[in-house]
Amino acid sequence: MISCYDTFRLLYYSLDSIWEENKDENLCEFCSNMNPFLWKDEGSADPALYSHFKNQFEKKYKNECSYEDAYNFSKDYLKNEVDIYAKYALDAFNKVSFEKWLETLKEKINK
Repeated sequence: MISCYDTFRLLYYSLDSIWEENKDENLCEFCSNMNPFLWKDEGSADPALYSHFKNQFEKKYKNECSYEDAYNFSKDYLKNEVDIYAKYALDAFNKVSFEKWLETLKEKINK
């Protein structure tokens, strides 16, 4: 099981790894807004991004969900996000397989 905030961080790590490969400026803008490490508490550089993510997550799953549900939720979130750079994030996330998602989870979240 994975929490809302860990799902958000995992999505960020996944998108950031794609950005490292392609250096797309639009994806960089979304990742910068999404950055969950700017503040000490749970959130994002643009507080509205995490707030919206958290509201949607909690409506669907309450506190936690399976890794596969988190992966699918993240894709759906990006499809529905109103941030002008979300389309670029969705395009990037479509390159992240579920297997890569699990790899990143093990490397970054479940150390």
